[in-house]
Amino acid sequence: MATKKPDLSVDVNHDEQSPQPDEHNDSDTDASNAGAEQREAAEQHGDREDSEQPDLEHPDSEQPARPEPLEARDGSPAAALWSLNSRWRHINHGSYGAVPVFAQLRRMAYLQEAEGAPQRWFMAAPARVAQARTELAEFIGVDADSFGFVPNASAGMTASIRALGLGAGDEIIVTDHAYGAVSFSAKREARQHGAKVRTVPVELDATSDEVLAVLGKALAKKPAGLVIDSTSSVTARNFPVAALAELAQKHGVPLLVDAAHAPGVQARPAEGGAASAWVGNLHKWACGFRGTAVLVAEKKFAKNLYPLIDSWGMDEPFPGRFDDQGTMDYTPYLPLWMP
Repeated sequence: MATKKPDLSVDVNHDEQSPQPDEHNDSDTDASNAGAEQREAAEQHGDREDSEQPDLEHPDSEQPARPEPLEARDGSPAAALWSLNSRWRHINHGSYGAVPVFAQLRRMAYLQEAEGAPQRWFMAAPARVAQARTELAEFIGVDADSFGFVPNASAGMTASIRALGLGAGDEIIVTDHAYGAVSFSAKREARQHGAKVRTVPVELDATSDEVLAVLGKALAKKPAGLVIDSTSSVTARNFPVAALAELAQKHGVPLLVDAAHAPGVQARPAEGGAASAWVGNLHKWACGFRGTAVLVAEKKFAKNLYPLIDSWGMDEPFPGRFDDQGTMDYTPYLPLWMP
């Protein structure tokens, strides 16, 4: 008797493990699948019983209409542009994103090219990455020589915090809305140099003027740097970035902006920014590969801005030193922006 392979899939329903397709052998499983198929069919036709129940608390209110399925520009189902497993509902695009099929195919072609002639690939890689920056500049809203690629927003913020050049007794200001990994980076850097991190609380319902007043007091003490979010990850709070940048400039304090969620949500998200450093992920709403983000830097601040790993491009001016990082995998940077 053949031994069944264990089911290694992870099911979001912790009460019942979904069977593998080749294990549908008993009546209970068949009945369960039949029920699931009926429920799915009912959902597709909008005739689920619960959708027909009246609103008992507000009997006169209109029931929300079921959204129409999204379509691609050619009229085909938008879902066909992705390779997402239809067994799941992908509702956390803001964490890990998902990559369109056409981009996956382009990256596969780049990987085949790299493995077909590694020497040729890596010798040409920095120039191709620089060209990808040129193609992406319009989307980001800044000149191509104003930003470099980094693996993710946390990596860009870590590089920016290092560029502050902390000394003993210095202070970095963060808010209580800061992303945890960024706060960790600030604390570690401060520890290594005898500096400290001060967390300034900002009320969730604070107005922009109130935010400016609270952080203005912190800036008046001349900290080594201020770290803020464009839109905070956990609390979804929007910060008045432009006004804070103006205020930080007035006090001569570098402003580091974690805009992890901005690309793909805002048009030309870094346009007109006056922050010392601004970081945005491309793997979330811009639908790029995991391992793709951009670090935008003001010219003066960029002089001290280096990748987390030094390589042969170390002596290149920013952002060239971010284009050449040895044998790292450059293929995630290319598929969405290069033919």
